[in-house]
Amino acid sequence: MRWFAVAAAAEALAPSSIYVHLPFCRRRCFYCDFPVVVSGDGAATDARAAAYFAYLEKELATQPPGGALETVYFGGGTPSLVPPELLKRFIRRLDETRGVSRDAEVTLECDPGTFDA
Repeated sequence: MRWFAVAAAAEALAPSSIYVHLPFCRRRCFYCDFPVVVSGDGAATDARAAAYFAYLEKELATQPPGGALETVYFGGGTPSLVPPELLKRFIRRLDETRGVSRDAEVTLECDPGTFDA
C-alpha cells in the first residue's frame, strides 16, 4: 500500500502537458503521414478551422481534471496558418478548464512563410 501512495504522489507532482494537433497545411508534404487539411496559400480561416477548434473545446470538456499545464505544444500540420484569435481563445479555454501555469512553455510550430514578425 505504501508503494501505491508514493506512486500517486509522484504522479501528482509530475509536469502536466498537452499536445494539440492542428492539421492545417498549405500542401501535403511527401513525407507526412499525419491527417491534414490542405488550405492552399491562404490561412486556415475558413469554417473548417473554426469548427475544428469548436470540436477541440468539446473534447477538452470531456477530459478528467488534472494539474495546471506546464507545457502546451501546438503541432501539425502548420499551426502558424491558424488565425491567432482561435489560438488565443483555445489557450484561454485551457486555462479555464485545466489551468495553465504562469511559467508554462507554449510552443507553436511555424512555417517561416506563414507569418510576419
